[in-house]
Amino acid sequence: MKLYTTGMATIHRVIYQPRDRMWHAASLDAPDVVALGVTLDQAERNIRVAIATRLGDGTAPEDLRLRHQYDVPSDAMELILPSLAFKSGGADQRTEQRAAAQLVRTLGISLRDAARVLGISHTRVAQLLRSHDAGDPTRDRVVFTCRSCAAEFPHSVALELTPSGSIRQLPTEARCDRCGHVDTYVGDQIRIVETDES
Repeated sequence: MKLYTTGMATIHRVIYQPRDRMWHAASLDAPDVVALGVTLDQAERNIRVAIATRLGDGTAPEDLRLRHQYDVPSDAMELILPSLAFKSGGADQRTEQRAAAQLVRTLGISLRDAARVLGISHTRVAQLLRSHDAGDPTRDRVVFTCRSCAAEFPHSVALELTPSGSIRQLPTEARCDRCGHVDTYVGDQIRIVETDES
């Protein structure tokens, strides 16, 4: 078993791959040492036991030092790497949102596991998914023209980032400030205005 050492501590390299709603964990230093888990935490616990058993030197599984790597499909990795750079100012929030959505919505990875892969909290992943689903941070202020009384009134509208990278306005239900008429508006019935209001 080939191992990496730093000072006195041995580091065991482990790679995790999502497969069929499970995590497959494998030691990069001993290819025949593998484990499965429904969650990353469970896969890590199982691979620790497998490595400790293989070593056979009495080392407790929880005392092993592991270096974790994640192998996800390339289209997800293309989003994850810039997302990891976001924490050091290398990518924007939209990239982080798309990475979270790719992991959770497309690959079916749990919030906690996505958080671990991205190196952020599961609460932050949930926030990213909510803002991704709502079109944030690409929200804008628009003026609607009431179909009942023809009055113009300001309103927020959600804009969605499409897979091709373009932005489209989602249908928005709004109430006229003057007559109270409620209607659903789409892109050709609005004009964007600049405002400091939130």
